[in-house]
Amino acid sequence: MKHIAIWTTDQIEKLKQNAEKNVVPFEEVKKLSKGDPLTIPGDDENHTILIAPYYKAVYTHEEQQHGILRHLSISSNISEYPPQELVIVLMNDLGFINSIDKCAVWPENFGSDSCIAINVVEPIDGDWEPHRKK
Repeated sequence: MKHIAIWTTDQIEKLKQNAEKNVVPFEEVKKLSKGDPLTIPGDDENHTILIAPYYKAVYTHEEQQHGILRHLSISSNISEYPPQELVIVLMNDLGFINSIDKCAVWPENFGSDSCIAINVVEPIDGDWEPHRKK
């Protein structure tokens, strides 16, 4: 896969269509969260775009207890989290409904200070209410 500085509409559409057609089942999401995945979406080029020279974006739809969530992860190989502006522009291009402050956002470290990521998740319809603990 070649590095790109700017993603194209075709690349974004491919990511969106692939995520819609290949929703990660709840059982696989649970394994991923425990670090015991059968497959890792970031290893599948149908789920990823490389943003030159430092970032890789992974986009999936994931089955959860109360519905489908969209999940964007942007990793960095330079010991710095991706700039918030990059995250927001990519969120908008992928069709996130909520602003970043209304999404679930968390950092991730892959066991090395040189490989870190930021994750952004929201329900497909943007409505968090069914997902809140009662």
